[in-house]
Amino acid sequence: MKKILFVSSEAVPYIKTGGLADVVGSLPKYFDRNEYDVRVMLPKYACMDAAFLPNLRFVCHFYVNLNWRKQYVGILESEYRGIHYYFVDNEFYFAGSSPYNNIYEDVEKFAYFSKAVLASLPYIDYAPDVIHCHDWQTGLVPVYLHTAFGDDNFYAGIKTVFSIHNLKFQGRWRIREVIDITGLPEQIFNDKELESYGEANYLKGGVVYADAVTTVSPSYANEITTQEGGEGLHGLMNARRNVLYGILNGIDYDEFNPQTDPYIESNFSSKSVLSGKKANKVPFLPVTFCPMVVPPVPEVPPKNRSWKVQPGSASWVTLSYFSTTMAFSGVFWKARVLLSLPWRMIFWVEGSFIWKPGAGSTSVTVYAPG
Repeated sequence: MKKILFVSSEAVPYIKTGGLADVVGSLPKYFDRNEYDVRVMLPKYACMDAAFLPNLRFVCHFYVNLNWRKQYVGILESEYRGIHYYFVDNEFYFAGSSPYNNIYEDVEKFAYFSKAVLASLPYIDYAPDVIHCHDWQTGLVPVYLHTAFGDDNFYAGIKTVFSIHNLKFQGRWRIREVIDITGLPEQIFNDKELESYGEANYLKGGVVYADAVTTVSPSYANEITTQEGGEGLHGLMNARRNVLYGILNGIDYDEFNPQTDPYIESNFSSKSVLSGKKANKVPFLPVTFCPMVVPPVPEVPPKNRSWKVQPGSASWVTLSYFSTTMAFSGVFWKARVLLSLPWRMIFWVEGSFIWKPGAGSTSVTVYAPG
């Protein structure tokens, strides 16, 4: 049985700030459990969802050297939907109301996390075949594996995959400070390894030292090899192109299931996609504002006028001033400026629309394409 360890700074349902948490929290459960033993390791943030705290079990504690610092590491564990989770506990690094803070704080926090992850493996008796690292916060895992832990037989044969979810965020900071924080050898802070534009770069370290590099889609894999999309690292991405793979992100079919989703207006299945999508779209049409510039049209004299729109169709209405009073489905309301053009606003409407010019309004323009 192959063993795979996901290492990330966040994962649902424990902590989430973006799409990274969705991927790390969803992907492990889709591995074939007869063939793969997949586990996840996260920081134990003070700000993580408190509802899960009673389920955490203490495993062990030890100390890890972070250059001249000797730091406490606590390991806790839990299980969620059949997946084993580990949590690295250190209140000095993982306190606060947010998982991320100032970059000069985060470079030390995630250097500690990366080294603590590797140091914990013998204590939890888990030697993964592959460590799957995500974004710059775990970029030093492959680096430490090949340097600080390179001579330890326990780690022999472990491969690493580094996934880039957003190349814009790279974990960059001053080289001298990063050397002092990490204890990594000074000679690897060169333009071929951890140095980038005069700074230390955690993401670059992950890309250079990992056995394989992935991104969230084939198109993004191509994009980051270009000068326009490479965020200053397009040369590196081209140099690593032989191990760079674009794998399209999927979705969690349990979480995003239109048959059971409690957040949509009307549930539907694959047999009723068209009618189901229409049923969920209709309630939003009167209040959905589309930023679209309509062509110039002649103004209509300010007289009361009714305008019928067939159900399921739509038309555009352009109003000259925000003070115009509108009646929609028998409910009067004041139009508000959501998209400003030169003296115009655009509203998406459906059904029967009636307008009346209000005080201070001099003209109303109606535009019905087709």
